[in-house]
Amino acid sequence: MFETLNDRGLELSKVDLLKNYLFGRSGPDRQRETEQRWHSMTGAIESVAGEDAVSTYVRHLWASMNGPTRERELFSKIKDKVKSKAACQQPLEFI
Repeated sequence: MFETLNDRGLELSKVDLLKNYLFGRSGPDRQRETEQRWHSMTGAIESVAGEDAVSTYVRHLWASMNGPTRERELFSKIKDKVKSKAACQQPLEFI
């Protein structure tokens, strides 16, 4: 995915990075459930407020559970919290 976007000259959004990271960390047994939850969440948000609202929603959700966070710090803070594939429930708890 990253190579295709780079070949086309497109930048990855923070939401794309987060989605890819959470899908990868969910583990093979929980990946389908993680994908379903992600698509359900983003579909609901986008139907009401548009595509850009997902990033805002994720930042506000994170801040409500973990304190104020700047947009540029969001991905790295989530990545630090949701670390291992062994903890397969972590990505699902976040979504």
